[in-house]
Amino acid sequence: MKATKQLHEVESSGRDEHAPSLTHALTHTLDHSWLDEAHANRLFSQLQRSCTWHREEIVMYGRRISVPRLTAWFGDSGLSYRYSGLDHRAEGWPSNLAEIRTRLSEQFEQPFNFVLLNRYRDGQDYMGWHSDDEAGVRGGIASLSLGCARRFTTRLKPSALAPTSPAKPGPIQSMTLANGSLVFMPPGFQDKYLHALPKAPRLKPKSDANPQASFEDTRFASERINLTFRWLSGQR
Repeated sequence: MKATKQLHEVESSGRDEHAPSLTHALTHTLDHSWLDEAHANRLFSQLQRSCTWHREEIVMYGRRISVPRLTAWFGDSGLSYRYSGLDHRAEGWPSNLAEIRTRLSEQFEQPFNFVLLNRYRDGQDYMGWHSDDEAGVRGGIASLSLGCARRFTTRLKPSALAPTSPAKPGPIQSMTLANGSLVFMPPGFQDKYLHALPKAPRLKPKSDANPQASFEDTRFASERINLTFRWLSGQR
């Protein structure tokens, strides 16, 4: 694997601690500036305007609920990714994401054939605790953040702490993912860890925002787009 910036940021007592965490140093890599600001802003605006964004619904405990974010996806033509009871069939790669995929594959020395995009419109959009451990997901997952900085949290699964007896999840560790930052979760991470993107109440909805405006427009200071590149096996 080519060298990457090994920066591990843990939040403690309401402030950022720029010091390595032993647990995270063994489990993931965080690069705060994988894309420079100009490239990240440009890609954000392109995706915001060109993607077909879906407001999905899932069934939980017998009730149909709207997912608190927008989603889009791309991948090798004909590939289908199923999670939460929903199928996501890919129809190819736009050139801007194909370039990102090639760079990631070279850096982490593994192929990627699918990318899932989550668009968080403001601080009320979020992602709950979960693992990307669906059948067919292989290798590591590369997560690229664009737009507004948000807090990303991880914790050990109970089964990783006490494999033979019930236990509570491990303590929460968190980091701030800024515009252009990249987290690589290596093979095995999803088996042992949960991760989430909590709500951010300080990021208020922008009711007067123009959905076609660029990221540089300050009315879009609350939006974030996250892209998770992965390898799917046997998902045709």
